[in-house]
Amino acid sequence: LCVKQASDSFLSSAGSSRIRDFGFRGTNFLGPSGPQIRLCDVMLTQLLSIFASERTALALVVLNAFLLLFVLRRVRRAFLAATSGATAISTRPSVAVTPAERSKYLKLCESLVAEAEAATRADSGIAWVPRGSERGARVFAYTDPKNPVIKIKGVVELDVPDISLLVKHFVSNTTTEKLTHNLGKLNPMLISAVVLGEVAPGGKTSNTQLEWGTFRVPPPLATRDFVWLSHQRLTTDQDGRGMFVSLAHSVARPEAPDTWRTRSVVRGLISNTGYVFKQLDAIRWELTYVVQVDPCGAVPKFVVNLVATDQAGVAANTKEVVEEVQAANAALGAAAARGEA
Repeated sequence: LCVKQASDSFLSSAGSSRIRDFGFRGTNFLGPSGPQIRLCDVMLTQLLSIFASERTALALVVLNAFLLLFVLRRVRRAFLAATSGATAISTRPSVAVTPAERSKYLKLCESLVAEAEAATRADSGIAWVPRGSERGARVFAYTDPKNPVIKIKGVVELDVPDISLLVKHFVSNTTTEKLTHNLGKLNPMLISAVVLGEVAPGGKTSNTQLEWGTFRVPPPLATRDFVWLSHQRLTTDQDGRGMFVSLAHSVARPEAPDTWRTRSVVRGLISNTGYVFKQLDAIRWELTYVVQVDPCGAVPKFVVNLVATDQAGVAANTKEVVEEVQAANAALGAAAARGEA
């Protein structure tokens, strides 16, 4: 603004005849010739005279003071949020889903499952670009033309002798306590989670519900929270092979309002993120973790994309949890057999 004001002042006072005297017409302004240097000297003099004004100097001091206070307040708020339990969800609202909402959510689930299954297929037309590996998981990235945040997937293979145990582990998160415990194992950034309500009656092989969770992020960033539709289903893929999905997608609910002003928590967005298990043979399965999460707030999208590949490590976490669950069940089975004997 000051440079523009100085140039306008110079042009209005000098006039076109003075510019011709400087030899500006027909010459390269960026060149090192004498007339250009003289022109810059005049503009610099005008600029310094503006900065020398007491009012301008006072305004700049006040502006910088307010800016410094704003930054310090944000840093303090983020630090307190990260080091205290104030960002945990203390309320447990109950959601009553209407028939129209239930129909909309179930229709959304169908599209989410189809999209997630396509993300695992080589012939889907999605241009996945290899991005190395993360804790043993093969990492791929896809630039989504509809979303400034890139989509990441991590792929691992694991042995699943009994898929029913795996399905039970995911579909049983119907209470806040179970959801917080199991989700915390998969994602160590979790602070707290709440089951808002059921969307459709679940069973042994499926479940659909609304959930709300808060997650810690590196300081000085503020804590993030998400409200999402959670869907699990044991089904088959297009080739008839066994497939189990556990997916999440952001939704808006009045029972879980944005709490930035009251709890200093930024509401983020989840775009069809979750797990796709596909059967390879009798006991071998392929796990694909697809993630596209926008933390929103003041974080630039290019920064989000720079660190997005780190999220593929959740696939490795999931593999460890699955192996832990299977080992625990095997130990229980062995103990029961010894007791019977």
